[in-house]
Amino acid sequence: MIYGKKVVVVLPAYNAEATLRATLAEIDRELVDE
Repeated sequence: MIYGKKVVVVLPAYNAEATLRATLAEIDRELVDE
């Protein structure tokens, strides 16, 4: 949580095989709880 708030990330599945790995790599792991 950030300041007591939850942040939800929704990723579209279109062409996911080509973009999912790169997109997840860009998310700051210090902000991820789950």
